Amino acid sequence: PFTSPVLAAGQTFTTPAFTKTGKFNVIDPLNKNKRLVVTVAAAPAGLNLSASPRIVTYGGTTTLSGTLSTGQANEKVYLLAQACGENAQKVLATVTTATGGTFTHPTQPMLTTSYQARLKPATTSAAVSVAVRPVVVLKRNALHRFSVQVVAAQSFVGKAVLFQRWVAARHRWIRVKTVFLGKRTPAATPLAGSTASTVTFGARLHSGL
Repeated sequence: PFTSPVLAAGQTFTTPAFTKTGKFNVIDPLNKNKRLVVTVAAAPAGLNLSASPRIVTYGGTTTLSGTLSTGQANEKVYLLAQACGENAQKVLATVTTATGGTFTHPTQPMLTTSYQARLKPATTSAAVSVAVRPVVVLKRNALHRFSVQVVAAQSFVGKAVLFQRWVAARHRWIRVKTVFLGKRTPAATPLAGSTASTVTFGARLHSGL
């Protein structure tokens, strides 16, 4: 219960915060005990979602985590994913909130992907995006012979690769050659369904550049 001071014309009074839902009577003893009923409803549930890390190398894992604003445990939350190039979201997983309304889920995106959390019927978090970088491997095969392999969920054939060397005297990278990925082969790692795009090339590295 609470009691306001006597208000002059034009004055206002702010009630203390209601901590429970239900119907509450407000009485005006200076106006023939007129009554007013205040109905307090529960605040709508809210969801927040985050991802860590936000940038992963292909084959790496990011962890989705979030909280249900009501703090309720044992609530089902649907995690939705939409990869780059797809025109609709898909259900990635269904998780159950723990104490305090928290939830987590690890995932390995194959492409840059947007994620959302949803509590039925209509409570949805803001979207969070995780970027995916391809795996790039440079090998020296023999004297003046090198190869580059790019592994990802899609082909990079036709894409340019900048071959550089570090020059300590200048404290910077110097371009040696630009080559183009020209061969595509399936790869079993780091994820099933991967694609390796490769190129082999010659390059002479002169000292003092």
